[in-house]
Amino acid sequence: MPQTIDIHIFNPETDYALAAGNNAYNPPARIIRLRQELAFLPSAYAADNDWIMTFDSVPPTSEEGTRYRDTALKRGIMTVNIGSLKEEMDRRPSSSFRITPWGWNNSLRIALEKAGIDEKYLKSQEEITTLRFLSHRRTCIDFQKRFRTLFPNLDIHVAQEIFTPEEAIEFLSSNGKAYFKLPWSSSGRGILYVEGEADGKTLEWIAGGIRRQGSVMAEHAFHRRLDFATEWVCTDGEAFFSGLSVFHTSPDGRYAGNVTAPQNELNEMVSEASGEWSGRIIDAQKTILQSMIAPRYSGPVGIDMLATADGHINPCVEINLRMTMGMVALARQKRNL
Repeated sequence: MPQTIDIHIFNPETDYALAAGNNAYNPPARIIRLRQELAFLPSAYAADNDWIMTFDSVPPTSEEGTRYRDTALKRGIMTVNIGSLKEEMDRRPSSSFRITPWGWNNSLRIALEKAGIDEKYLKSQEEITTLRFLSHRRTCIDFQKRFRTLFPNLDIHVAQEIFTPEEAIEFLSSNGKAYFKLPWSSSGRGILYVEGEADGKTLEWIAGGIRRQGSVMAEHAFHRRLDFATEWVCTDGEAFFSGLSVFHTSPDGRYAGNVTAPQNELNEMVSEASGEWSGRIIDAQKTILQSMIAPRYSGPVGIDMLATADGHINPCVEINLRMTMGMVALARQKRNL
């Protein structure tokens, strides 16, 4: 059997690139800097014989980015720039390659095509279109409704997709406070927390989101006690549970880092935050993933959840059809990084 080499790519802009549809996406400067600084992040979960592909030749300057680069060097993981990727692949005709980015999108496909990478290594246009559809936050609405059917006694506030600023005003009037979210965004960006009446800036943000992405999601705002997630891999129509992750967020919902700890400790943290937590929730998520996602998508999945201050669980805040920092935390725990 030929040696299989996974070519890892850290492309944190993937959710926004999905929002761009079939067009190439040019990340803003802050995202390019993040991509440069954490280019070697896959060294936390890559196999020893894998490669890491970078977009830029700029070395990391942060302590975290340097640590990941040093890990790649220590483990002998080969690093290659996108401009020389095809040449390096051609030099190993007996190897089998698999490109595994942080997340697939059409912009990445276009970049790899321009770099001369054979189409057989890329997600097809049809697969990316399906991925884009499933990555829309309205998928959470369907997930929440199915979950409520399986757990009728669990108090689940189903999100709402809104198409006009007037609907946002009505949602706020009914709930008092809310999170408004762009359909495609990540790491807490593209999220607006509003309490009380919507002012002009709020309505402008909502109108702009609707204009750019077609709609905005409105969610009930909880007093959070704990943010956590279940991490999965979908393959051959099945969903396989990888583990729990617990993470921190800022008051406005932005990602602020993961807790790296053994699974039993993370499970204890979730159990202490909510008496509703049990393995049955994971079983229900698996059932829904295998009906909604796994038949149409293969790859990593993270389901973000939260426990409220009064001990209730929201079993699906969002679904990430890509690598997540929770999966990185799982890998770092296993490797003692």
